[in-house]
Amino acid sequence: MRISILAFLLFSSITFANPITVKVSFDTKTAIQFSEGVFKIKETNEELIISKLEDFEITLPEKGKYEFSFVSEGFTAYTIYPVRMNARKNTIIIRLEETHFQKKEVASKPETVNHFIFNGFTNDISDAWKVFYDKYGVSKITENCVVDPFSYRKAVEQNQKMYNQLTQKFGKDWIEDLPEIPFGLRDLISEAKSKN
Repeated sequence: MRISILAFLLFSSITFANPITVKVSFDTKTAIQFSEGVFKIKETNEELIISKLEDFEITLPEKGKYEFSFVSEGFTAYTIYPVRMNARKNTIIIRLEETHFQKKEVASKPETVNHFIFNGFTNDISDAWKVFYDKYGVSKITENCVVDPFSYRKAVEQNQKMYNQLTQKFGKDWIEDLPEIPFGLRDLISEAKSKN
């Protein structure tokens, strides 16, 4: 009898789980123009593209612990929310502040620089890269590119731009002198090497 009561209680709590409506608000601490951001819910594997800093609502399947994040180019985002979401504790505040990192500023203006971007944490330049720079005028910098989708996209765009620029100026010969494969170009370079 006890087992059937426990089974019924467990089944009814799973079956009758109530969805929760959550309000998401923005608190902006900068005058920088907002263009786009990505709001993520880890447990439901959802990503929402946000194009305006207006409050919005989301629906979660049930009360419980959730992990939320927000990423936007040019901003540092702090996501503030309760440890456990429920019908009463159901507000998420996203505080946006200006990013003060020099690397972000360089990555956001790839048209002004001649370098490949690599994923990593140190900017050690080998002798092979010094020779490559002297010959082709293109250097290398290292950034943590996989942290957010915007840094990743900027790094790949910059590296493709440098690939096209070098190919237009030097043909495919420069690829043989390249000390290492830049971030996001493995397929292009493999294809170019196989054609030679």
